[in-house]
Amino acid sequence: MSNWAELAQIYDVPGQSAAYPVVRVTFDSYQNLIWAAYANGRITSYVPGSPITKYSSFIGHRDEISDLVAHPHGILSVSPTDVRLTTRGGLVKLSLAKRKLRHSYTSVAPSPTNPNAVYVSDRTGHALIMDLQNGGRVLREFRIDYDVIMIRHGTYLCTATSTGTIAIKDPMTLKTVSVVDSHLNSLGRLALCEPSLLLACGYSFQVGGVLLPNPEVLVYDCATKNNRPAGIYFEPGPELLAVNETTPSPEDAVLLVANRHGQFATFSGCEAPAAGDYASPVLYQVNLPEFTSLTSVAVAPTGEAIAFADNSGTLHIWSTSPHPCFVENPEPLALPGGAECLAPLLDMNSDAPLSLIGLPYYDGESPLLSVWRQHTTVSTQQRAPYIDPRILDKAKWNDFVGYAPNPRQRNRNQVMTHQARPSDIPKFRSERAREKLHTQRSRTSSYPTTPNGTSAASAASPTVLNSPALATVPVPAGSTKMPKYYRRVEIRYSRFGVEDFDFDFYNKSPYSGLETDITNSYCNSLLQALFYLPAFRAVAVAHMTLACPLDSCLLCELGFLFRMLEDAHGANCQATNFLRVFSTIRQADALGLLEPAKPSPQTAFGALIQNAVRFMLQQFHQEYSQPELPPLPTTWAAYGSIQSSPQGDYTPRFTLPYLTTAERTRVSFTQLLHAALEPHTQNRVWCEDCRQYQMMNQAKVCSTLPPILTINCAIKYNDEAQIWVGVGGGSSGSGRRWLPTRIAVSLRDHLDIRTAEDVDETEADQYTLYEVSAIVSEITEPGQPGHLVAQIRQTDSGQWYLFNDFLVRSTTEAEVFEFGQPWRTPVVLFLTRVGMAETAAPAIAELPNTLDPHTLITPAKYNRQTLAVPLTPDELPLPRGYVCALDAEFVVQNQAEIEVRSDGTRHLVRPNLLRLARVSVIRGRHPRKGEPFLDDYVAATVPIADYVTAYSGVRENDLNPRLSRKHLLPLKWVYRKLRYLVDTGCTFVGHGLSKDLRTINIYIPPAQIIDTVGIFRSQRHQRLVSLKFLAWCLLGEDIQRAAHCSVQDASIALRLYEKSEELKETGKFDDVLEDLYVQGQKLGWKLPDDQ
Repeated sequence: MSNWAELAQIYDVPGQSAAYPVVRVTFDSYQNLIWAAYANGRITSYVPGSPITKYSSFIGHRDEISDLVAHPHGILSVSPTDVRLTTRGGLVKLSLAKRKLRHSYTSVAPSPTNPNAVYVSDRTGHALIMDLQNGGRVLREFRIDYDVIMIRHGTYLCTATSTGTIAIKDPMTLKTVSVVDSHLNSLGRLALCEPSLLLACGYSFQVGGVLLPNPEVLVYDCATKNNRPAGIYFEPGPELLAVNETTPSPEDAVLLVANRHGQFATFSGCEAPAAGDYASPVLYQVNLPEFTSLTSVAVAPTGEAIAFADNSGTLHIWSTSPHPCFVENPEPLALPGGAECLAPLLDMNSDAPLSLIGLPYYDGESPLLSVWRQHTTVSTQQRAPYIDPRILDKAKWNDFVGYAPNPRQRNRNQVMTHQARPSDIPKFRSERAREKLHTQRSRTSSYPTTPNGTSAASAASPTVLNSPALATVPVPAGSTKMPKYYRRVEIRYSRFGVEDFDFDFYNKSPYSGLETDITNSYCNSLLQALFYLPAFRAVAVAHMTLACPLDSCLLCELGFLFRMLEDAHGANCQATNFLRVFSTIRQADALGLLEPAKPSPQTAFGALIQNAVRFMLQQFHQEYSQPELPPLPTTWAAYGSIQSSPQGDYTPRFTLPYLTTAERTRVSFTQLLHAALEPHTQNRVWCEDCRQYQMMNQAKVCSTLPPILTINCAIKYNDEAQIWVGVGGGSSGSGRRWLPTRIAVSLRDHLDIRTAEDVDETEADQYTLYEVSAIVSEITEPGQPGHLVAQIRQTDSGQWYLFNDFLVRSTTEAEVFEFGQPWRTPVVLFLTRVGMAETAAPAIAELPNTLDPHTLITPAKYNRQTLAVPLTPDELPLPRGYVCALDAEFVVQNQAEIEVRSDGTRHLVRPNLLRLARVSVIRGRHPRKGEPFLDDYVAATVPIADYVTAYSGVRENDLNPRLSRKHLLPLKWVYRKLRYLVDTGCTFVGHGLSKDLRTINIYIPPAQIIDTVGIFRSQRHQRLVSLKFLAWCLLGEDIQRAAHCSVQDASIALRLYEKSEELKETGKFDDVLEDLYVQGQKLGWKLPDDQ
């Protein structure tokens, strides 16, 4: 075989900020092209040459492409919802939407007998023959094997299933000629070599719960219906397979065998390995980026080139010659011709009137497209007017007629023309403030306001979200109607931004929720579940206090988030910094863990969070085990939930192995958990004594029990979901739940897992009890993107709570363990050892939970000039209640998303995404009062859309580590300083601190905040006075002329606070505040020089 060498690497990311994996690559058998299909549905073709150039690129589907085949009529592509035939230039010739088959499409294959027909199959065993010449007309429907993962054509029609069974059918009669048992537990790839050879590779045994490839490639002769005497041996393990199928005979074929890591070998011919090539093939290595694996391979019809695709979006082209030809005698490519430039009929410019553009010709008789036909309209009656529920409560009924006193809320015969806002949508804070102010000014009010500012009318009608009665009513089993509190919650924006949204409407509990509208916020449910594991939370907070050398540490950010949730006590929080660091990790991007920009109903959040659990726990372990960090107390090792197990696994996480269909009817949760903890596998190994392969049984034995079990449910199909309902599992007859609340595990003689109810009192000391502490579930609605919720049991009270992002409410245990709803699927379980909190309490007490005072004097990562005078050792540690002034400046990372509606109004879809750029803290006590001891700039790690220099005072080079002359630090180190000040109990003075703290992503208890916005706000007015106007009116200072400066703004805020204290002591504060508003209204709240 000739030597192979890499010809080119193609990395094409059209209009995307991040690459999508290449899921399929294939050579065109009719034109000199190579085709690549990306995970986002894009299809791209390339022309060989020096260099290789792009021929066409277009969006083929809106979801991931599962199969791609070149056809004489165009390119056939398959996605779960559509089969399309497009020209090689990208024009859609035929689209078979999901109306012919019942479930997701999987494969397509051209018919070997009819050039105008193709076979299409879905995963449930339904298939059809489609005519490409007659608009996709179905010629025939037929049944194939269940769970078909691929279908290939040749002289015979071959279908394969995920369990390793291959059916060979006659393409004329569609009858099964023979069935091949590949002896593989899972089939990987299938290839056909004309005229009758079938090649297959796959996985045949499990080691540690992972399927490993069988080193042999199965060779089967469809004509003689026999296996070849020996397969093709590929020692690294074949996972990908390709052959140039258009060769006239197997002797001329080029067989490509590769594994996911980039190792490959080629074989001349597919006959029995009489020649010595199969014994010792030449191995090659594809140059793959780090943490990248191959996804697809292909061989050119001529055999002169091979192609590899990886999950980083890169194509690797190898060849035996510098100028390869993909196809012999290819059809000519259709290239675009130059368009003739026509002279404009009108000279249109900015001064030309629009009336120069004429209207299209209309004969006056043909109906316009805007005319509604009679059969498309229906006459309806006017909707009945809304009746106040309090009127209905006081009504006295006589048959169907009711009588009630007139509340005189509106004039006689007056009818409401607009329906009131639904009761499950909260009002903005500004709306409530205006209503409250209007009520105070009115002498009489129809409906008095409640203490929280809402009107009594809205409070009189209970909503689903606020009704305390529904908190104890479980969802009925098998109910298809989803309660409102399980639906996807969204943040609505007013012109005042997200601060105007009423999060308290969704959360009346003492436990904090997490906001959405943040990239990768699908992790909120997982973060909530981890936070309410006391042992895990203690480890994360302890790591936060250590001098971790990493600038972007996921475990440090998790500790910061946990400290914020501890301080919030029910106030809304956001995981902005944690998710930002998560988004920058290259491995997370390569593994496909990042949330799509616009999730669709096809986005599988359940699989996404299960993969994120594996990745995050492994990442936490790596960051926790850095050699530079001091070790935690040795007594803690027995309780740490991220300690390494003796087998080298990172965390006690397992995946439930669902059994065969026959076994599922009697399986229990304890049996599945037993199979996950101690898997038994059967392996085919080489025996040196008998010189042949023999079957060997292998089993893993559980030696220790971790304090926390993390279990991925791994539900993929409906029959697996039915197990959780309890159908046939014995739960319906006995009345017991399929998922028990508590389980008992023993390792005395062997692994024994039972429900806690089945343990005798005499054997209780031999078992360790585990209880379900949290369940993460996927919620799906028809036509809507799915989302994740967490149901968590509070360790202090034992009460279960539902965490649906920022919606938090109590729930019942019966509702948590009811899995009969089709809209809810369990994804991840957390089981904790009973009594672990009491046992681990001494070890938790030894863990550090406060930052070192010297954090404030940490030198800059990029040490430059600064206005700050660092704190001296005599000033440290700061006393509790130490007064300091805080101000921050921000830059715009992403611009706001604004929707312009048909009536010309502008609707804010998503506000500007701000990022911390500078933070300053001023001493508030003598003898050095007014001097800044903290003035740090934050290094930019992502592109900045707008530095807003006129308002922030930050210039482009100020945040560049290579060019900045400022005191520059990574965000983590700046955050550590602020975290220390908050934990010390400092009192922060500032102007408009709520928005600053929100963007910084830190929570400060209200008792530690003195906001001058609230001090100088009149209860009789809604206006908030700016810092610039207050400084001019009360202090005689003219600030913010050139640009904002956080040191100056913090100093002014401190002086305003002292001024207010002085006025309150003399009793003049109210008069000065009233004069302030009078003067502001006269000047329009602008300084005289700005008029």
